[in-house]
Amino acid sequence: MAVVNVHAITIFLWHQTAMIAVTALGLLTGGILPGLHTAPDSAAWVAARLAWLPVFGAALVACCALAGVKRPGRAGG
Repeated sequence: MAVVNVHAITIFLWHQTAMIAVTALGLLTGGILPGLHTAPDSAAWVAARLAWLPVFGAALVACCALAGVKRPGRAGG
């Protein structure tokens, strides 16, 4: 948990970048994508949003890879 606290702002900013990128690319499709461009008003929205999590995760990995973000190595043996 301490690792998350130390890197909280970095994690926050990168996950926001990934979510905004996915949402912006979704807007380019020209249609309304459930869970992304709809109001959170039902259980169907929650299910649709959960279905987007792997896409957000992949976008986060891609953003970090493109920016050269590296995980810090462990000291010692």
